[in-house]
Amino acid sequence: PYPPILQKRILSDQGHLSNEESGQFLNRLVTTKDHQLKQIYLCHLSENNNTPQKAEEEISRYFDGSVPFRICSRSEMVEGVVP
Repeated sequence: PYPPILQKRILSDQGHLSNEESGQFLNRLVTTKDHQLKQIYLCHLSENNNTPQKAEEEISRYFDGSVPFRICSRSEMVEGVVP
């Protein structure tokens, strides 16, 4: 349901990360020896093309959960997180 200009941006290298890309990225982050991540928040899921369940399933295929992660709802304000 997105306009062509938004579809083009989403599909570009400057667009959005897919669930798969997010899982791979998280895995690369936590496998660096000096990472200092304590908690990961996954936010801004597509309202039309994604669900928290899909995101968790796909991310878990690539990321072992060694750092706790949380998938936030679209309307959720996460206390203590600075944008």
